[in-house]
Amino acid sequence: MKLYVIKINSILKSIFLASMAIILFAMVFYFKEEVATVFQQKRDLPIYSVDKKIAITFDCAWGSDDIPDILDTLEKHQVKASFFIVGTWAEKFPDAVRLISEAGHDVGNHSYSHIKMGSVDRNRIKDEIIKCDSVLEKITGKEVNLFRPPYGEYNNDVIRVARELNHYTIQWDVDSLNIKVKHTQSAQADIFLYRPVLNTITI
Repeated sequence: MKLYVIKINSILKSIFLASMAIILFAMVFYFKEEVATVFQQKRDLPIYSVDKKIAITFDCAWGSDDIPDILDTLEKHQVKASFFIVGTWAEKFPDAVRLISEAGHDVGNHSYSHIKMGSVDRNRIKDEIIKCDSVLEKITGKEVNLFRPPYGEYNNDVIRVARELNHYTIQWDVDSLNIKVKHTQSAQADIFLYRPVLNTITI
């Protein structure tokens, strides 16, 4: 007669190891699917130039004292720039907007009230762009098709709504106030951002 000695600890250990193997297999399969889903999602991006050129842009949301000097400097060097203008600023300084437009520079939309576009819904984004367009077009008599989100903040909704309204979303590479470089090593062009302030900016 043979006696079999069964060790409970060994059985429990085997069950534990088998269970862990099943759990690990399930986790690997789950995370593989999740990672694939994340990387399949496409993010809409604004326009960054890839040509070997430099573009000078200005965001107008504060004072207007510098505008004549800036325009004189640009004319002196025969340079054309893009001015992204907030709707409320345009309402306050319509003569400055006219000077910019009549000098042949691009007038772009910088939202109506300079809010963080990535924090609001699509309807608010659309309202901000349309309302600013209306103000700028009334002053200049020209259609607006350039857009820059305030603070450089954007998400897919911002880019898509702007596109639906026939606007090109433009970002920048170098910020003149803090020399913040945002372009990658492979970038071949820079878009410079200047902000008119109380004192004249020398370019």
